[in-house]
Formats: sequence, C-alpha cells, structure tokens
Amino acid sequence: MADFIDIVDPKNKPGEEDEEGASEKEQKKGEGEGEEGGEGEGEGEEGRERRAEQLRWQQQAQTMSDSEHDSWHRGVHEASGVEVVKFLSSLRHPHLLPLLAYCNHPALRALAFPLLPNASLDLWLHAHHHHPGQERPPLTITHRIRIAADVADALCFLHGQTPPVAHRDVSSSTVLLSGELRGHLGGLSLLKHVPGARMQRRLSHRKGYIDPEYFQSFKLVKESDIYSFGVVLLELLSALPPVVDGDVDAATGQVQKILLAQYATPYLQSGDLDHLVDPLLSSPRDRLAALAVIAQLCISASRFSRPTAAELAEWLADLAATPLESPLPDAVVRLIPAAFADLCQIEATA
Repeated sequence: MADFIDIVDPKNKPGEEDEEGASEKEQKKGEGEGEEGGEGEGEGEEGRERRAEQLRWQQQAQTMSDSEHDSWHRGVHEASGVEVVKFLSSLRHPHLLPLLAYCNHPALRALAFPLLPNASLDLWLHAHHHHPGQERPPLTITHRIRIAADVADALCFLHGQTPPVAHRDVSSSTVLLSGELRGHLGGLSLLKHVPGARMQRRLSHRKGYIDPEYFQSFKLVKESDIYSFGVVLLELLSALPPVVDGDVDAATGQVQKILLAQYATPYLQSGDLDHLVDPLLSSPRDRLAALAVIAQLCISASRFSRPTAAELAEWLADLAATPLESPLPDAVVRLIPAAFADLCQIEATA
C-alpha cells in the first residue's frame, strides 16, 4: 500500500496505529462500535471525518494526471521530496487550497489536497460541457465578484513571497469552491520556485489561459498568472469556456475555435457588454462593467501593462465589500475608460 504521510503530523500515517491505539480500538469494538469503513453506533463525527479525509487523499492520488505524476516524480529525484513538501505545506492562506499530505512510494508519488463540497468554478460555469443536463444554479454577481476577490487575494499572497511564487496553472478548473461558494486556488503542485525541483509540464490542457508572451520567452512568470486570471474573470463575466466557437471555415465547413480572450477583446474595447455578459446576469451594469475593465487590463498583450496581484486584490476586495446599490469604489472608478463610462454612470476618464 502506498505510504500516505500526514503533513500536520508526519508520524500519523493512515493504515498504521500503535499498540495502544490498536488495543483501544479492539476495546471499543467489543463495546459495539463498528469497524472502520462502517458507521457503527459509538463512532463520533471526528472519526467519520477522518476516514472521509483519508479517502479524499487516496482519491486525489489515484486521479493525478500523467503529467502531474511525472512532474512530482522528477521533483522528488531532483530535490528532496521532504524539501518540496515542506515548501508547499508552508504556503498557508485562507483562499489557497492547503496541502494535506503526500504519498512517497516507488510506484506512486502524489500530492494530496482537500476536495471542497462545491467542486470547481469550471463545473459551475460550464456544467453543460461536462455533464449535459446537470447544470448547476447560476452564480449571482455577488458570488462571482467575491470568488474573483478570493482568488486575487491568494495570488497576491503567492506573488508576495520572497522570491515571488508564480502559480502557473490559474484556471477555472483550479479554482475550488467551498460550501459558502468562496474561492480557493488549487493546483499548487505546479508552482514555480519549489526549492530544487524542476517542474516540467504540458501546456495543452491550458489552452486559452496561456500568456501570449510565453511563446517568445518560453517562461511562465507571475505576470503570466495575471493573464490567466484575466481569462477566469472573462469566464465569470460571460459563463463562456476559455476556448469558444468562432466562424465556420468556408473551405472545410467546420467551426473554428477561438480563444475567449480574443473573442472578448472587440467587445471590451467598444464597451459592448450585451454580446459578452452571461444572459443570466442582467444587472447591476456598473458591476459587470467593472469586471470587464479589470479583465481587459489583465489580458493586456504586454506583461508590463498588466496590473499586479496586489492591485487586483485591492480593487476586487473593495468591489466585493461595496453593496450593489452603492456607487462603485473610487479605486475602481479610476479604472473605467470612456467606453464604459455611461454604463457606470460616471464621467469619462482620459
């Protein structure tokens, strides 16, 4: 069996127990408590949650993709596995998915993270793509702004480390939602600046999120996270996936695919929200415009034109904290260009 090691207490390994613990378990079993795997009359909530947590560890390891497994495998060989785990487990933030455990076994090396009850943002926004007929209730504008603020706060934390930590896998599928629909950024196994580890990765599954400058520099840096976050903002705004249907190719008759960032750009430049915003989000228009403007800044072609994670965290936190019936926060108003001024009922800026 793979060796799952608890980060909080490395001596606590699922499937192992000391003699005293085994004796105590046998005694409770004799008093009528069920065996592990069943509920039993005398079992407490803590015990049930612990077994559920162990199951989540195993599920997370079993579903790790080949590329993630290869990355972890190389990381363990190029750096101490304990060193990598210590670094990842040191990154604690309310909106960063915490590392629970790791599996270090010759046949399987895996990182284990918690599974949140409301799954990923991707599934909430694009359920019809993954599970036709099983659409989830639409997220309100309040939920969407709050989720964006939560993720921006997590990115601000990562980019504020010394040296800055680039996430490199920001997407709607790595944003996990709690029971209260709060955003938590996952995907930590691909972080840049894991000490001593050279995490290689495939980019094919990230189509639509990749920083355009990557194809010149072949580097994903913290500014690349900002671009990817901008695409997530566009998803929150439009409920469209990162790659959408474009025009029909006259020669082949097939529908061409276009990146969401490319599809959205003309509408962002003209201030035409009607062709971009999720039809389920009709108001308030100034909040929709604010999200659109912030997204437009994030997907700027030049890395130097993009806002920092700290700026994003400030703007979105202010936006989330301001009641919908109130005017936009001053810090956000200053971002609004002329194209969106009428929607926001403000005087156009230069």
